[in-house]
Amino acid sequence: MADSEKNKGETVESVEGPSVDELTLMLKRVQADFENYRKQQDKRMEDFRFILKRDNLTKILPVIDNFSLALKNTSNPEEFTKGIELIYAQFQDFLKDNGVCTVSYDAYNPELHEALMKVDNESKENTILEVFQDGYMLDGRVLRPAKVKVSNGDKNE
Repeated sequence: MADSEKNKGETVESVEGPSVDELTLMLKRVQADFENYRKQQDKRMEDFRFILKRDNLTKILPVIDNFSLALKNTSNPEEFTKGIELIYAQFQDFLKDNGVCTVSYDAYNPELHEALMKVDNESKENTILEVFQDGYMLDGRVLRPAKVKVSNGDKNE
């Protein structure tokens, strides 16, 4: 048994790990590698944001061109109105292409609508009576709630 204890002691002593200086150097390398990785990721995110902005702005430039054309035709009110309607349709297409849609106006929903007014009315309670400002959703999430007037229900009954 004494021999086996002696062998165990020898194996422990014969296995030497890295020194403190070597470990410190390894740690500094890992930190430097991580810092370089973080900087590369920040640069990639910056490039990605630029590409998104560039693509969206490139899609909006024709709308701006059409605004310019419409403003040149202010002498003919009918043509001006038609031009503005076409520009509005272009904006709607742009929003649709980017996953933006208007919120539904079936019934008041505090997650989709902001009630600016509640009025007594013969309509059923929480019926949307008027939309002051459209609400929009982006990929199923509320981008901006709609501002609405809501029925309080008939309080005379």
